[in-house]
Amino acid sequence: MRKLRSDSPWAKLTEEQRATLGAWLLDENLPYREALERSEKEYGVKASLSSVVRLYQQLAEERLHRELLGLQSTANKIENRSLEWDDLTRTARTLVANRLIQLAVGRPERVRDLATLSRILVSNDIAMVKRRWLELEEEKREYAERKEIHRQAYREAVRIHADSAKGHDQTERAPNPNSDNETPPEPPITAYSPS
Repeated sequence: MRKLRSDSPWAKLTEEQRATLGAWLLDENLPYREALERSEKEYGVKASLSSVVRLYQQLAEERLHRELLGLQSTANKIENRSLEWDDLTRTARTLVANRLIQLAVGRPERVRDLATLSRILVSNDIAMVKRRWLELEEEKREYAERKEIHRQAYREAVRIHADSAKGHDQTERAPNPNSDNETPPEPPITAYSPS
């Protein structure tokens, strides 16, 4: 990380003033010329426009460094905890997108880095879509398996019912073992009575 030169007009600012200037440049996205004018007016700093650009780049690097340290600290805290993969993916994607924006605003000349980060975001999106397709295929397969199990269970139930009905009919018409007659008995005749 670059340091301010000791003879830089910005080196004379207090930490609070540097924080305010950083907020103007990084948070409010104040144009360099306006930031220079405000600094001259509020802090009496006489500097060039190119020095404001260099200061912006340094402040952006310092902020990114602090964010990365915070991320590392958070990662250390959650290392032993179970987290959802989607949450971690979303967080990583947000960090990459933030870095992409910082580079685009702070160092647009770093086209390779911008292209690399853009490819990372696109690759991540493609991987997420493929992952969802795989999940959908798995859900379809499981559904088809469940449907086949239900179909087989239904067929088996129908078969058992049919066998049971056949067995019931055969026991009603079974020949009497005490009789010499091999023909099955006739069903009883019931009298018809009109109502």
